[in-house]
Amino acid sequence: MLASIILDQSFPHYTNLDYISGRVFVRTQTATTVSSIVVKLEGESRTRLLAPPNPSNDRQKPQLEFHKILYKTLAVFPPPELAGQSGSASTSGKTAYTLAAGQHEYPFRFKFPFNNACNPSSNSNPTISLFGGLNVEVYKSPHSHVKKTLPPTLVGFPGEAEIRYYVKATVNRPSLFKENARAYVPFNFCPIEPPRPPPSDALGYARRRHQFNINIESTSGSTTPTAPFIAIDLRLPEPAILTCAKPVPARIVVTSLNGKTAGLTLLSLQLEVVAITKIRAQDVGRVERSSTVLFSRSGMAVPLQFGDSAARDAIAPNGGEIETEAEVDSRYWSDTPLPNIVPPSFETCNITRAYEVFARVGIRYDGTASMPQTTTIDLRLPVQIFSGIAPPPELLEAMARAQAQGTSGGPSSAPPMPPRPNYPADTKTASGAPPLPARKPPPYGDAPPSYEDAMAMDMQPVSGIQRAEYAPPVVAEDPLLNSGRGEKSGWH
Repeated sequence: MLASIILDQSFPHYTNLDYISGRVFVRTQTATTVSSIVVKLEGESRTRLLAPPNPSNDRQKPQLEFHKILYKTLAVFPPPELAGQSGSASTSGKTAYTLAAGQHEYPFRFKFPFNNACNPSSNSNPTISLFGGLNVEVYKSPHSHVKKTLPPTLVGFPGEAEIRYYVKATVNRPSLFKENARAYVPFNFCPIEPPRPPPSDALGYARRRHQFNINIESTSGSTTPTAPFIAIDLRLPEPAILTCAKPVPARIVVTSLNGKTAGLTLLSLQLEVVAITKIRAQDVGRVERSSTVLFSRSGMAVPLQFGDSAARDAIAPNGGEIETEAEVDSRYWSDTPLPNIVPPSFETCNITRAYEVFARVGIRYDGTASMPQTTTIDLRLPVQIFSGIAPPPELLEAMARAQAQGTSGGPSSAPPMPPRPNYPADTKTASGAPPLPARKPPPYGDAPPSYEDAMAMDMQPVSGIQRAEYAPPVVAEDPLLNSGRGEKSGWH
């Protein structure tokens, strides 16, 4: 018996509210008994980290954590009209149905929710993981779960961290001695971005200042009485949001704070987007940093242009000198979009991804012919990366209505906390300790509240989006994470 899955869509990635549909094909050479055929839409987040060495034992013990962030099932066989009839009973006690020889086809369809489904009641984590064939590592129940928007597919940390999505079909056999046939199709997922704030003229920036040396004596014996005092800014529109597969709208500005601009040259420039990935497995944590270089060049020798000469020589009303600016040409990086393998910012139960823009600017000052001065300034600015998939207007309107009802005490509002006795300050419990304070209800995170998942079920998928914006490589199999696709995987 052979099983296979063919999807109806060929998207580089799926997103929230999308339908994923296809067909399960089961091919048998002879009449075969089966008990059911089940299709599952699943997403999971796995991490594996080595714990610090134990003084009593030099061997590091790996810690594993598993979260089922998406889990939907659909029984495509037996059909309702056949399920109502009693099939033959097998030796294992399971109901058995006979499939005739040939090829059988079963359609399926799922709709993606907004939030992850990870919680203690629905999290079906595996109990045993096999690494290296003989070493057995046991998954423990995770400490906490996060209710947030489904995270994007994440690769690039083999053996340590992985977020993956797939459709799996299982042909269940009634006999304990017959192996179940399985089929597996992985795919990429990228979430709808949260609502963006309205545009504004505000700027977010990182700034560092530098004073070039004063009164440096030249070979002729003369001195330079004043050297430039500069500030270098890395600027982004506020709030600082980048978009997947789009250029970075950064600006790099050099400001002369004392009006001295002669002899300043851009010597080198490097602009990167740095990814900060926080990985947790039980009580072990690790932070990984990686970067995407947008532009990097040294030996540039590009003179900085600080406006016209009238502005440079002007005097401020208070007797000081007017600050003047020179902006680095953004064409160096404005034609370089973020690679389509860079995922948007996210937070899930055991993995978090954040970003910052990093700029390294080299400036040379040729104040004296024989003794040029150089400085290199590093600037970092935290940013968010959005997927570029805007939420549909219908969803935003429904969210606004639901939140308005919640604030006005409507049906969407959270239930009130039960009354608590007002203990005096010196009141003691039976154990002699003061009573614990009342717990506050946990606030929602970035994801919409759970009732918006229900509202989204009535909405159509997002249309008119560019599906090629996020397309990381789909990992076929990672044995270090026990992500086996074959029939011998212990967690199927």
